[in-house]
Amino acid sequence: MIFYLRPLGRQLFYGRETAINNSESEIDIEIAKAIKSHDAVAPALNFFAYMAPAGIPLCYFTPCKEFFPEPLASLSSTEWQRLVDVMVEHGLVIKSRSDISLLPEIQKATRKKLDDKMSSNSIKDVVGFLASISDNSRGGRLDEVHRLGWHLAAVARFAIYADLKDQLAVLLKLLDISGRVSINAWPDRAIISHKQGIEICEILNGSNHHGVAIRINNLGQAWHRIGGYSRAEACFKQALDVLNRNPESQDKLVASLLGNFALLRRDQRQIDGAAKYFREALDLVENECGLENQLVNICVNGLGRIIKIRDGAEKAIEFLGEALTKSVAASGVKDHPNLAVVFCNLGLMQLEIGKKELGKRSLVIAMQIAKKSLPKQHPMHKQILAHLQPFATAASK
Repeated sequence: MIFYLRPLGRQLFYGRETAINNSESEIDIEIAKAIKSHDAVAPALNFFAYMAPAGIPLCYFTPCKEFFPEPLASLSSTEWQRLVDVMVEHGLVIKSRSDISLLPEIQKATRKKLDDKMSSNSIKDVVGFLASISDNSRGGRLDEVHRLGWHLAAVARFAIYADLKDQLAVLLKLLDISGRVSINAWPDRAIISHKQGIEICEILNGSNHHGVAIRINNLGQAWHRIGGYSRAEACFKQALDVLNRNPESQDKLVASLLGNFALLRRDQRQIDGAAKYFREALDLVENECGLENQLVNICVNGLGRIIKIRDGAEKAIEFLGEALTKSVAASGVKDHPNLAVVFCNLGLMQLEIGKKELGKRSLVIAMQIAKKSLPKQHPMHKQILAHLQPFATAASK
């Protein structure tokens, strides 16, 4: 079931024209008639009045019907269909083959008539429903998860206004998930989730809390993803400022921000700036974390490429070798995909300067680690095999 915005005016229901206009009295009359026709009309309107106009993903509606508030959860499929038909008949719903859309004017009219207690209860019901959907949406399509993010942001506005702290805490967690899921496919939607998350975190924890810095950093990453470099930089600076005001700040959070600064400078083709931030980030975490840590991995490989460009492959080889030694000393982890990446890069550089036996050895180690730490179909296997293929061809001649 998808709820979304439609213009008010004369609407068509299966070829039958129904007049709905901005008159509250006419809307009230239709609502009153519908309520007399089915007991669940009023609870449905109260509940959906706090949903975002974009609506609930269709695939979540029927499978998650038991998470609706009563009396909706107890309705049979037949009774639910009759409820929908009653609302359609009175112009409260626009129905097509794939969606049902509550008119925004009816949502507004319903909200006006709910007292504070009823409003709070409805918002709590909506938050509980969205949390239940999120818990059961791991198998859902990506676009459905994105659409859910619109609801979270919209309901958060009502929860903030009603000062529902417990519900805001739940929404904050769900918005964080939505932002992380959305950043690759739809970073513009991730921006919406992160902005709302920042506001909620400030309300719950204060503006100097490290959680605020984390979410400002996440917002910066979303801006970076869509090429908004100046906005991304402003976010990273703001996040660092929050951490500097927080006596409980952790080096790992600061290092993560510095790493994001480095990636930003790299994409801006500012190599010296990227190298500076990679170094600063690495200095904060390298002694405690090995290459299995994604930040250490990013910094090491980023610096390796920069050193190769500035100082040549031999210097880069020396740096990668030292990084591998430090990694094992820091964590003892040897069979991790990140180590396979570094050994592969090391091997390619060794081959580049004519050290074939060392290069082959590094690539073989990379393949051994990849086989132990990655599924058989992972593309890294093919990549490393392609680099080893010349050795196999030479041996067969």
